[in-house]
Parts: sequence; C-alpha cells; structure tokens
Amino acid sequence: QLDGREREVYEADGRKSELNIPINVYGTWVGSIGFADYVVDRDWGDDDVTMLQTAAAMIGSFWERAQATRELEDLVLSKDQFLASISHEIRTPLTSILGWSRLLRDEHSALGEEDKDEALRLIESEATEVTDIVEELLTAAQLDSGALTIRNRRIDLAEEVGTVLLAKCLDPADTIAVDGSAAEAWADPLRVRQIIRNLVTNATRYGGGETWINLSSDDTWCTLAVSDNGSGIPPELEHHIFDPFIQAGQARGTQQPIGLGLTVSRHLALLMGGELSYRREAGATRFELRVPIAPPGVGSVDVTGRGS
Repeated sequence: QLDGREREVYEADGRKSELNIPINVYGTWVGSIGFADYVVDRDWGDDDVTMLQTAAAMIGSFWERAQATRELEDLVLSKDQFLASISHEIRTPLTSILGWSRLLRDEHSALGEEDKDEALRLIESEATEVTDIVEELLTAAQLDSGALTIRNRRIDLAEEVGTVLLAKCLDPADTIAVDGSAAEAWADPLRVRQIIRNLVTNATRYGGGETWINLSSDDTWCTLAVSDNGSGIPPELEHHIFDPFIQAGQARGTQQPIGLGLTVSRHLALLMGGELSYRREAGATRFELRVPIAPPGVGSVDVTGRGS
C-alpha cells in the first residue's frame, strides 16, 4: 500500500505498480532491482519475486567479488610499500652504524675524546632504532598468531616516560616537556614503554617541532597524552590511522615508517584493559593512552592476546 506522498510520486511518474528487491553487499544495502508497470496496477506473483531475488543475489555477489578484488589489490600494494619501507628503515641506521664504526677503527688515534664519545653515542642511538624496528615486527607477528602475553603489574607512568626518553637519546631540538604528577597504573611496563616510544616517535617525526606529554589519573584510569603542534592527521585518514600499513604523513626529512606502530600500540592498550585514541584539540595533535589504575579482579594478571 502507498501512502499519500508515494502515490503522488507514482501518479506524476505514470507508474501504476512497482516491485523492488534490495541488493546487499556483505550484509549492507547498496541499492535495489525491480519491475515497474506503467499500464496496469497489478499484483506481482511469486515468479516475479523469485526472479528479482535471484538477480539481486547475483548482482550482490558480483559486487562483493569486485570489492574483494580491490581490497586485495590495495593490500598487495600496501605490503609492497611496507617491505620497501622496512628495507629503508633498517638500511639507514645500519649504514650510519657501519660508517661510524669504520671511522673509529680507521681514525681512532686521530680522533679526540669528544669525537669518540659522540661517535659511540650515535652508534648506540642508531642501534636502538634498529632494535625498536625489529621489536615492532616481532610484536605484530605475536599479536597476529596469538602468542603475545601481557603481564600487568603496578607501574608508575612517569617513570616509564623517563625511561623511554632517556633510551631514545633525543636531540636537543626535540626536547619534550612532561607535565603531571606520578600516575600509578596497572599495566605491562614493557608494553607501556613500547606504546610511549611509538607515540613519541610519531610526534617528533610528524609534529611541528614541539612535543609535550601530560600525565593524569582519576578513580578509574591513568591517562598519558602525547601531543605535538603539527598539522595532524588528514581528515580522510582519521578513521584508518590504527589500521596496519597506514602512514598518515611524511616525516620531516625522513622516509615514512613501516606503518605498524599505531596498530600495534592500540592492540597492546586493549590487551592491557585500556585504550588508545586520537583527536585534534586546540590546534594540537593528541594521542591518548588510558590504562586502568587497578586490576579488574582477583586472579592471574597474565592475558594472552589474539590479534586480528
């Protein structure tokens, strides 16, 4: 039966009767297929309905295959870019390590103590970079296979931040302000440091030159926010920044990273009973890690996580 508005549309168009069957792609309505009769107001039979249902199913199946093909092509392309990025990311620090090591070997007697110390500092920094890349890859593989184990215990987020900043050997130009009091949380210290390192790396690479960290807590959550004054994530990527192999911006003077850091970090946050989110706030890019201040209940604090 048609309501008043529908009947007006039909009469204006000249249609006497119509039969429509929805077309679904992966359970979502994308359109319809149907018959229209401009001569008589007829009742549609079971054969008509069956014919249209069959056609709708065939069209939906075709569109699903086409969509799957596009997604597979995008995945192949992104993984090719991923492998190229890995090669670049590892080759760059290794080249630096080799260069400084050979300099120390060949010019050891000619170098002053300050030059030697600086060379050793740079070797340590670049070696740490390679270690971080390998750890990210191993963590992603463990998440995917379900082999990663979370070990939550009482930690101080401020201490974990200090450990990460000290280990990163940041340049003076990348000075990071830390604001907030000590915040005790219930989380895995190794995984918290991994998340902090990823967020700080993103901020110093993509930000506008200023990065700051805020710590806070309430009765339920401890919050660690890493912010920078960069331009932020492009609007078209905001809903995909936690997807694997997504690279949201070009680093200042560097190749883009491998595109796993935020994906891994969000998985780790969820496995620890927390969450990782992104937003723009007062002209700043803000990534916010929240972890509980206490365990959910009495029992084992080991959680085996399975990635998707």
